[in-house]
Amino acid sequence: MDNLVYHYTNMNAFVGIIGGNNNDSNTAANLTFWGTRYDSMNDPQDYIFASRVVLPKFKKAIENMNSLTEEETEDVESFSYIVSFSENRDSEFMWKHYKAEICLELDSSLFSPWTAKEEKINGFWDKCEYAEESDIDDVFFEKWRKSKVYLKNLNDMARHACVYIKRKAFEPEKEWRLYMADGALSHFKSNGESCKMEQPQDVKVKYIRDNDIIFYKEFVLPSQALKGIIVNDRDWDHFQKVKKHIEVLLRKRGFFPEDITIKQTNCYPLE
Repeated sequence: MDNLVYHYTNMNAFVGIIGGNNNDSNTAANLTFWGTRYDSMNDPQDYIFASRVVLPKFKKAIENMNSLTEEETEDVESFSYIVSFSENRDSEFMWKHYKAEICLELDSSLFSPWTAKEEKINGFWDKCEYAEESDIDDVFFEKWRKSKVYLKNLNDMARHACVYIKRKAFEPEKEWRLYMADGALSHFKSNGESCKMEQPQDVKVKYIRDNDIIFYKEFVLPSQALKGIIVNDRDWDHFQKVKKHIEVLLRKRGFFPEDITIKQTNCYPLE
């Protein structure tokens, strides 16, 4: 299926994705992913590349668009929350890169009701583009010249540039991203001076890491999107026990295990 994507994670996060602390089997099942704030992601280089390379080049490019006013170009800050997926199925590279214990196989065609519901855009779903620093502006404008996604303003375009353009070195990840973003509104200080401030909405605290506060948003997707589970367990007997426990948990959370394939990784070590 062309729509299949994969989410590599640990077992504890998987339990949260399929229902967390919900012990009521009568509650409708869904998938809840945690979208991490752009400057709190596991790979700090991702944010550094976006803020120090992608965004400045984007600003420079739009300054050359004569049809834009100064007001339209003054604010292109980004406040995005991101969930990552990959085209790579059961990949040894991905297992190691994410230190993952489990890989979820998902039908991305079922993400659409979340991103655009009742003609209101709640978030965006698209494939990452990988570029050398010298090619960033060309890659961005070519991608969105062909895009069917409606970008209402320069803030939207800036967020897209920072979220979906990554360093060329990360191309083997074949990453797709689901994201939503908070806006910035004018704020007046006590002295009457105007400034732009982030306006967070529905933001939660996940945990503390590196003496910092980690913010995230919940991305709730339909349970039918979960098509398969791959367990990164090289021991056949132990995998069989884990598989049985996963089936019990899925049923308890309101899923139908018979509709979800649960397999052991094919990435066996060579001995």
